[in-house]
Amino acid sequence: MSGDVSRRRVLAALAAAGAGGALTGNTTAAALTDREGTGGVLTAGALDIDIAYEILTGPEAGTTGTTNGVRLPLPLGTLTDTVSSGATRITVGVPDQPDAVANPAAVWLATDCPPEATTLAEALSVTVSYAETGEVVASGSLREVADDLRGGVRLDGEPTSAGDDCVADALDLLFEYELTDYVGTESTDLVVEFAARQCRYDDGTNPFAGRSAEPCATTPEPCVCCRYLGKLNLEDDGRAGIGESFIAPGGPYYFDEGDSRYGIVVTDTTTKDNGTETTGVAFRLVERNGAPTERLCRVEVKGGRNTLRYEGTGSDTTALDGADGDGIIVAPDGKAISNIQVYVCDDASACADDVSSSDTNDTSGDDDHDGDNNNNGRGPGRGGGRGRDKKNDDTKDKRGGWK
Repeated sequence: MSGDVSRRRVLAALAAAGAGGALTGNTTAAALTDREGTGGVLTAGALDIDIAYEILTGPEAGTTGTTNGVRLPLPLGTLTDTVSSGATRITVGVPDQPDAVANPAAVWLATDCPPEATTLAEALSVTVSYAETGEVVASGSLREVADDLRGGVRLDGEPTSAGDDCVADALDLLFEYELTDYVGTESTDLVVEFAARQCRYDDGTNPFAGRSAEPCATTPEPCVCCRYLGKLNLEDDGRAGIGESFIAPGGPYYFDEGDSRYGIVVTDTTTKDNGTETTGVAFRLVERNGAPTERLCRVEVKGGRNTLRYEGTGSDTTALDGADGDGIIVAPDGKAISNIQVYVCDDASACADDVSSSDTNDTSGDDDHDGDNNNNGRGPGRGGGRGRDKKNDDTKDKRGGWK
């Protein structure tokens, strides 16, 4: 792209289930050790088992921990463009019984589907193998591995010998992961679950039988409608990182109109005039207290008197139609950006009173909430601000055609 370019690529944050998005400000170990595990399978001969992990390589290498249940969000840490792969060893142990040695156990492994369909779940390669022999249990994208294992597989307690033996003491599994050819800031997880039964009671019954056989989703659920969330004005008002028609990579920058609980973290920009004006921006949506964010549905970027609209579904701008390979969305005609308006997915009832809907492509009404038509910047353009003078504030769609 033309102009002075300042690029900062943020690849991915892989979050532990229930940790509320990316692990910003928290270590993977903290998110895991604070998590309560669930109980085992309640059948005759069911056994409690010990689950421990060690991050061998990659983000937060050397971190160790245990879980007090049979479910464990796979510890992956936060991947970046410099540390984009790693390996974690999970040890399944059969504890000694009171006044007795450990009972050999038939151990089963299962997974959950990722919490939502993302590009990240397709781009992240995962291989599950026996640490002692390297024999592969499952391999593929994170979503493919979740699909392969979520119905449950019997683990071989003695991988060096023939047959599916019971685990007499402990079994080590190796989870290796690598992220390639991905630009974005999505979060995902892979939750692994174990079940064990004393060998003398084992009849080969799969304790995970009966789980849904539906494949894990490969595409996000479509938005029913787009609800206005907030607006960020690029003005010289004293905020760090923001100036007149300028925003620096970083943040978070919280909305100064709309819902101020939300904002954006800028991961990439394009600029002009020796870096003093921002013409394009890539970002992900964040919530002030670290809660899970809504899904983007539409973003409108204003420059000069005109606005470009980008539509798509995801947690960052890489999911938007019309964004470039780094997730950059630009203002019209190479202009500097004056404001960014964000809309998120919601159900029809939540959007019933909002003039902006994914079913409506007509932008002749004042659905951009910029308030610069007859309401002098006083927030969402309802009431007297509905009509837009197209000579003064036209809106382009993402292809640059006039609406």
